[in-house]
Amino acid sequence: MTTIDEFQSAVKALKEAFFQLESLKAERPVKPKPVRKMVPHFGPASPTPDRDWGLNLEDCLLHERLDERIPGGLLNMAHDALSYTTRGDRVIEPITGPMVCAHLWREADEIVQRFPVVEDLVELMVTQAGFIARECELRERSQGIEAGAPQAQARMTSSVICPLLAQRGYDVSPELLRQWVKRGKITAYVQGGRNYYKLEEILRVGLVDCHGC
Repeated sequence: MTTIDEFQSAVKALKEAFFQLESLKAERPVKPKPVRKMVPHFGPASPTPDRDWGLNLEDCLLHERLDERIPGGLLNMAHDALSYTTRGDRVIEPITGPMVCAHLWREADEIVQRFPVVEDLVELMVTQAGFIARECELRERSQGIEAGAPQAQARMTSSVICPLLAQRGYDVSPELLRQWVKRGKITAYVQGGRNYYKLEEILRVGLVDCHGC
């Protein structure tokens, strides 16, 4: 029988994995240095710097897929689990991995007690967390990055990062970012009199402060 601690551990592990995907969305793929000058090639722009790699992977995990190699279906199973709680099923907005995890975390006690296939949900979350870790490692290797090696993460100003967070459903203002820096919740890199922030750090704090998980 699944315990509340086991369930919450699975939710936390998956949430951390989705946070890793969020941080990668702001990083451009490493490009090998050309051996000679090449004619520039301009293609269609991508919504995210990583060319939608993280976004596509997240979408595959949230929704059902015919490809058996991808452990998808988290969103449907989350809705099923939430339907067994006192508050019942509800709209999950925005539809992102961290937000799904936030709802599961808040209703963990009732889901563990009432959801008939809670073991299957835990198994799916653990499998997805491992799947994300493996895909990220494969991506690093394909770019010639040593697996597990520390990497510089993209930093952005509040004028860039706040609209990006708003699209993901996080109400974060420049003033709130400055307050979090003063409280030691996030770090800021100052250059040219402007603060630059890490997306991953803000997402970790924002999910707790803005959505109660």
